[in-house]
Amino acid sequence: MVATTKAQIPMALFLLEQGANPNDNGAGFTALHWASGVWEGEQANPVVGFSDPMSGIPDRKGKMDLIKSLISHKADVNAKITKNPPGFAGGYLKSKVGATPAFLAAYALDLELLELLQAAGADLKAVTRENVSPLMAAVGVGRRLGYSDAKEDRAIEVAKYLLAQGNDAKLISTRGENVLHGAAYLGWNRMVQLMVDSGAAVNVVAKSGTTPYLAANGQGDRQGGVNVFPETAALLVKLGADPKLGTSCNAFF
Repeated sequence: MVATTKAQIPMALFLLEQGANPNDNGAGFTALHWASGVWEGEQANPVVGFSDPMSGIPDRKGKMDLIKSLISHKADVNAKITKNPPGFAGGYLKSKVGATPAFLAAYALDLELLELLQAAGADLKAVTRENVSPLMAAVGVGRRLGYSDAKEDRAIEVAKYLLAQGNDAKLISTRGENVLHGAAYLGWNRMVQLMVDSGAAVNVVAKSGTTPYLAANGQGDRQGGVNVFPETAALLVKLGADPKLGTSCNAFF
């Protein structure tokens, strides 16, 4: 686990060959969880200038070599995180408890890895304890604008793949958010349209009081008043959103 989190790939591969347990989860997550994800945070995030391996394995070839070795050594591709990773490496998704490696790959918008995990038997529909699906992770639920290099084109590609694998665009998390909350906070208009076309409801009110419209209009509970996307808000109204629904927050998260 230490070798993996510090991106010491040759050492991690060596230890696996010596019989290290690929399914050790004493930290609350396994090496496969860590290798599969990106760990956006304020202290370990290349987007904001901190290029530390604790933000995720930076060497793409090494990352994939390690994941393939973990799988070949019988790592559980459907293992679930039992305890949130340290705050500096947790990202902005409220909780990753219950997340599988495939969920983390979806959040990282890593289609190649999703396909690899699926071929190894991964369930691409498994949700977290808060009922957040891989599709919701890919679409942006819990992602914080400005702390991620996620691009809409890549997210759409991953979202379409996950929809084809049975992810439900109508799903609502225990916090009351749906896929449109994610896309709205990021101002991803094409994603909003794709999700509505796939069955997502436009007038879902989260427990915070935020609707997708309020999120896009700078009135949400996450970076409210900071990120405002008038075109996204207008699109949501066109698609049936009620601007008067929900509770305006404007509180910076």
